[in-house]
Amino acid sequence: MAEVEQKVTHVVERYAMAVTTVNPIDCAPKDGTCILGYARRGGWREVWFHADQYDGAGWMDHFDSEPEPTHWLPLPIMPDDSK
Repeated sequence: MAEVEQKVTHVVERYAMAVTTVNPIDCAPKDGTCILGYARRGGWREVWFHADQYDGAGWMDHFDSEPEPTHWLPLPIMPDDSK
């Protein structure tokens, strides 16, 4: 699992370096949309904003690490394989 995570992290970091504009987290969508969020602890990860009456509100990731992103990018557009 750690090897897969390292490979994914490498790809995400290369994508982030190729993009010229990184957005402050203040303007990120907070409707549950998945984005790439950058946190000083953890680097670039796929994150989304989650809010409910029981857990409160905050950023989530697939590792349940409660990231605190400071910047974000939209996820890359996936190719359309149907064509």
